[in-house]
Amino acid sequence: MLYIRAGYIKEKFNSSVYNDPLEAMGNIFGKGVTKDDDVIVLLGPTGAGKSTFLNSALGEDVARVGTTLSSCTSEVQIVKCPIPGARRQVALVDTPAFNHGNVKIADIEKMIKKGLKEMYKRQIKVAGILYVHRITDVRMTENPIRHLDTFHELCGGNQPAHKVILTTTMWANIDEETGGKRERELKDGCWKPMASQGSRVMRYHDTSESARDIIRTLVG
Repeated sequence: MLYIRAGYIKEKFNSSVYNDPLEAMGNIFGKGVTKDDDVIVLLGPTGAGKSTFLNSALGEDVARVGTTLSSCTSEVQIVKCPIPGARRQVALVDTPAFNHGNVKIADIEKMIKKGLKEMYKRQIKVAGILYVHRITDVRMTENPIRHLDTFHELCGGNQPAHKVILTTTMWANIDEETGGKRERELKDGCWKPMASQGSRVMRYHDTSESARDIIRTLVG
C-alpha cells in the first residue's frame, strides 16, 4: 500500500498485501526510493524509539509508536522526508526490532539482505545506519557489534562502522548525571569496538531538530 502526502511518501507492507516479509523488503525500494535519495536505516531493539525518531524527523506522526515493550513494528516501512541542510531527500527505513518476539534475527537479516539486492539493482546506496538504544536501560539487550556483518552489507563499503551512529534515546526519563555515566559505560564497554572503528555516539532529545541534526551528520 502506498501513501502519498505533501512532503513525504510512506510505504508500509503487511500480511494482507504480501505473504512473505522478504518479498515486502524486496519490493519496498521499487516504488518509493530512487538512486537520488539518501537512504538511512533505523535498527535497534524493541522499544528503543525508532518509530518516535522517524516521526520527529518528519515532524508528523506517521509511524506507529508502542506504549509497551512489545514491538509494534513487525513490518518494514519507509518514509521520505526533506531535511533542511541535506543535499538530497532522505528516505528513512524503519525495520522490525532485532529482538522482536515474532520474528527471528536471522529472518530480519535475510529481509534486509533481500532489500539490498533490489537496491543494488537500482543503484541505490545506504547513506548510513542509526542504531537506537534507550539510555534508561541498565543492561544492553542487544550489542550492535554482533550485527557488524549486516552493517557491512548495508553500507557496501570497507568502513561500515564509520556510517553507523549509535543513537541514545529517552534522555527526558533520566537525570543528566546517571545518563552521562551510562553513556560513558557504553563508550568504554559494549560500544568501544564500534567507536574505535569510526562509529559516532549521539543523543536524541525527542525533538525534530535533534533528529534532523543526527541525520545531517550522515548526509549533510
